Amino acid sequence: MNPRAYVNHALVTIGIKGILKLMNGVNNRYCEFKSCLAYYDGSIMQFFESKSPGKLSEKIKGRDNQDKWSDLWYIFIPDKFSKTLAEFDKDDFEIYNGIKEDSCMKKFGLWYETR
Repeated sequence: MNPRAYVNHALVTIGIKGILKLMNGVNNRYCEFKSCLAYYDGSIMQFFESKSPGKLSEKIKGRDNQDKWSDLWYIFIPDKFSKTLAEFDKDDFEIYNGIKEDSCMKKFGLWYETR
């Protein structure tokens, strides 16, 4: 999923360099990606949420990656890691995918299968 609702304007106007500039001198660099999926079939309303906690790096790090869905990969360091998503190799992604919270899409799929 692409970060669009709130982040897109910042990425288009100031970019990741501007985000880092705004955070210059800020010690608490905690941030998280959040996603939500809402399901409604005319009678049942169900919400599925997920989050990926981490922190903003001090500078842009990493390389371009075919799996990258946002420039935020260059400045987002997931919890339990010391490098940005753009610095991850295949092994890092395997570890990360094994410890991170299920996506809202996966949560929805598991719920929907049991209906």
